[in-house]
Amino acid sequence: MKKIRFRKNLIHDYAINRVWWLNPVRIYTILMLLVFGAYWMSGTQYKILYHTNKAINEGYILLYFLSFLLFSLGYSISKKYRFFLKLNLKNENKIDILDVYRVYKVFFGICIGAYLIWYFNFIFINGWEILLNFKSFSSISRVIYYLHNHSGKITGITTFTELGIIVIPLAVYLLYESDNWIERHKRKRDILFIFLLAFFRALAFSERLAIVELLIAYLVAYLAKNRRLKKNIWVALFPFLALILLFIIFGIFEYSRSWLTYYVHYYDSYSSFIVQRVIGYYTNAINTECLYIQHGPDIIFPFRSVQWIWELPGFSNLMNAMLSMNLFDKYHMVLRQFGNPEYNNCGGILTFYTDYRNFFFVFEIIFGYMVGRIYKSYLKGNLFGLLGYVLVFLTLIDMPRFFTLGLPKTFFVYLGLIFMYVYLKRPKNREKSGLR
Repeated sequence: MKKIRFRKNLIHDYAINRVWWLNPVRIYTILMLLVFGAYWMSGTQYKILYHTNKAINEGYILLYFLSFLLFSLGYSISKKYRFFLKLNLKNENKIDILDVYRVYKVFFGICIGAYLIWYFNFIFINGWEILLNFKSFSSISRVIYYLHNHSGKITGITTFTELGIIVIPLAVYLLYESDNWIERHKRKRDILFIFLLAFFRALAFSERLAIVELLIAYLVAYLAKNRRLKKNIWVALFPFLALILLFIIFGIFEYSRSWLTYYVHYYDSYSSFIVQRVIGYYTNAINTECLYIQHGPDIIFPFRSVQWIWELPGFSNLMNAMLSMNLFDKYHMVLRQFGNPEYNNCGGILTFYTDYRNFFFVFEIIFGYMVGRIYKSYLKGNLFGLLGYVLVFLTLIDMPRFFTLGLPKTFFVYLGLIFMYVYLKRPKNREKSGLR
């Protein structure tokens, strides 16, 4: 391998306490505002606008608030006590930056390979003529549901595209640690390439979240490495700008996804449709979470918090054997009877209560503690803190809709992080090289 020059001062040259909205407790506070918004909507509004029953009431508001307090308690404990997740700067100094580069190249290759397999299979199934449908939004809208159902995705192979959540922060990390302008240019090219692949995925297969997650991963890593942005007024105002950006991104992809094919006949303006649709995604997910707690099975079982386990091959049958029921089927039954299957996000703020009922306070405190430890490591510049907080930040901002840490796609991110940790922390007999 050719030698690459990296900076000697690898990690310790940045701190991002000035970015107020990166703090997990402040993020959770904003989530509580969304919860109150879902509560303030009347039952009539839920019925007319979203064709669903209202379930959220004062009792659930208290439950949401209690979850927030328990999370905050765990976070406060993490600032004073260190029981586990000892990711500190002393350990960081033992990491060879060239090993980080090698891991990055492996992950980048796997991610790009998964995308290429996906798209080649898409062409193999549909033929090259399918690309003629991408000449305009109207032509895409005519085949959008066909594209979604014939996307060429191969379970267990193309899901490795989710490694992009690791690849993007690693690319940013290496970009700022390199003194070689050629290598820095390559990292920028890598980032752009992944974004282009994800953009086509979002446009063709109605997976907006694919591009949004990468944008957020890039932002969280970029703020950690770029010191000049800390005092920038636009960084401080970013949550308000992000809200506008959310409506813009949603509007771009929803135009061909549902507007031209259906809703254009029911709304007077596209802007009012987008506003109602975006608000509906969040308020309905929170309300649906309450619907499932109210009408679903009252059992203690690790379901939403580790959903990826039950979607591994054969484990769905294990769930059926343990419970004599399938909780996925139960959820969709509740959705059909009391909610609206079109808004099928299950909610994630009360995940631990949904799974563990009266014992949820233990898991909520542990969750707050773990988030606090990872956030502290992120602020100190720890590499694993950076990668971990990208995943945590994505989880927190999406909790009104679902619990990202428990989703099947996150399983591949876990595998990547475990592999990286074992590889970078392995005993080495050779001397470190490349830090010149």
